[in-house]
Amino acid sequence: MYTQAKFVVVVFSYLAAALQQQPLMAPETQYSLDNLGANHQEISTLSGFRQLRYGRPSPATGFVAFGDSYSAGIGTGVEGDENNCRQGRHAYPQLMAADRRPTTFQFLSCTGATTSNVMAGGDGSQLDLFDVSVPVDFGLLSIGGNDLGFFEVINACVFRFYNFYSGTCEDALAHSRVLLESDEFEIRLRIVVMEILDKIRWEKKP
Repeated sequence: MYTQAKFVVVVFSYLAAALQQQPLMAPETQYSLDNLGANHQEISTLSGFRQLRYGRPSPATGFVAFGDSYSAGIGTGVEGDENNCRQGRHAYPQLMAADRRPTTFQFLSCTGATTSNVMAGGDGSQLDLFDVSVPVDFGLLSIGGNDLGFFEVINACVFRFYNFYSGTCEDALAHSRVLLESDEFEIRLRIVVMEILDKIRWEKKP
């Protein structure tokens, strides 16, 4: 028997939308890939994606969250000491897990994570920590902002931690735009999604 799941892929829409001067994606609208039997060509062309609108929560056997600070919920409150990934008590995966009440919840999101930190074999790989021996039928992925220089943008455009040495907002946004439009960034996003789907589809449950 194989683990199967529905994944909601939340690419870093805020920075991408700002760079492309497009309206932000509506909060209730994300995208999911239901057909885990799709071949790699279908996955790589994103033809399996369809719009998903949140409605009444359906029962979930197992739930996993991958991603960066957007998913980890930094700054949303902690109980006791904050962990190294700065996961917040009110991070949206935590709230969704409380709402859906899955039998298992793997909260792997980590502040500062890039696509490399999700991929198998990477430093602090979230995929390597992902336990597929337990049922998983729903998951979230939020990744890409740190690959595009999110810290550099908010530093140069908002906080200016290093004063003059923070650089200009225009330069930071221009650099992020170059990264966003690069083939490498698109390929890395596809690899992350495919590696997650491959592990879910092909790893056997005991």
